[in-house]
Amino acid sequence: MSIKMEDNNTSEVKTSYIDENEKKNINNNVIETTYSVDGEEHVENEKKDVDNKNEKEGKYFAIASLTLGIISIILIPFKFITGSLAIVFGVLAKKRNYTKYTTAGIICGVIGLILGLILKLIFGFLLAVILEVFSSIAEWFSGFVN
Repeated sequence: MSIKMEDNNTSEVKTSYIDENEKKNINNNVIETTYSVDGEEHVENEKKDVDNKNEKEGKYFAIASLTLGIISIILIPFKFITGSLAIVFGVLAKKRNYTKYTTAGIICGVIGLILGLILKLIFGFLLAVILEVFSSIAEWFSGFVN
């Protein structure tokens, strides 16, 4: 393939011949392209932005994990949902090698799940006691009616 290039300073037209056999070597997120122009070999290096993308995604997952973990500790009705999501997002952030907030998010999610389980057991026990008290009161009143 030939390319004609015009030099602005001298108004001279140069014709370059590019070898169509381009070689690409991908190694450690760097793309190395080798080609020849007019018999001279040229090498271009282009860094892929894969690590930066993983780090950004990991950061977003970590922040979501920490936020949901804190919400799971504070809000009573959503402890199981937010605690579980905090753990899932924390694991996803760790898979993307982002560890700044992930451990705190996972720990907060686990604490929220444990608190939710404890509160569910307490409320279940209290509900059973209240129902038993009301049933005994109802039996006591039924003795006066007959």
